[in-house]
Amino acid sequence: MKKSAFQSLEDRFEHAERISQICNWECDPAFESWNYASSNTENIIGIPADEMLGPNSAYLRHLHPDDRDRVEKIYQTVADSKRAYEVEYRFSRPDGRAIILHEFGEPIPGDDGTLLGFMGTTQDVTLLRKAEEEARRNLERFNYAEEIAGITHWEADAGFNVQIYVSENTERLYGIPAEKLVGDFSNFTDSLDPDDKEPVAQMYASIRSKPRFYHLKYRFIRNDGRMIYVSETGKPIRSDDGVVIGFRGTTQDITNIKLAVQE
Repeated sequence: MKKSAFQSLEDRFEHAERISQICNWECDPAFESWNYASSNTENIIGIPADEMLGPNSAYLRHLHPDDRDRVEKIYQTVADSKRAYEVEYRFSRPDGRAIILHEFGEPIPGDDGTLLGFMGTTQDVTLLRKAEEEARRNLERFNYAEEIAGITHWEADAGFNVQIYVSENTERLYGIPAEKLVGDFSNFTDSLDPDDKEPVAQMYASIRSKPRFYHLKYRFIRNDGRMIYVSETGKPIRSDDGVVIGFRGTTQDITNIKLAVQE
């Protein structure tokens, strides 16, 4: 049997805290004083664990001014209610670096039910929140690009019978809420121009029998009665072994282009 790289359970615990960017702590029943802080505390908040012990007012001073009162009120509420809690706030390290902390805490009951204090964990979620914010901004950019280009994108099941996803811009294009177009294709095809229903049905049937890239154009009657010209492109999604597991595609409102050509 190979010998563990760690000498003790404490070593394993400290390693787990370090790689997960977590520290753990304990405080008194009134939630006014820290009684214990794990060794990884300094790595996260830049304050040595032993300096964390004592009145939590010293800790609260490092919170962002816009978060401080909110967190202090939560601590007071938790002390009064003796319940578990979860809170997130901004924290200014002594080195000037701003971080975002996510904190969980719960009461420690004695054998007789008396509240002995609280214990919890605090995790540095700065990189996670930054990644989430960047993803949100990228989605906004993408949605804006779809809006100005008159484009939506969608996904369908492997049988090409059910739409399982349509993008946010769908309602702007078709005049139908996106969630109402998710499901059986008939939710969409029922609104096609009567003269285009059969050609589109034939194309979809062909795609089902022989999955491949396709492109078609049709007219669509919006809920407000306005007819638009649509260009649709789609292709199968295949697994690593070539099995069709779904379809993806885009639809674009080409009404202005069509009318310009007709003129």
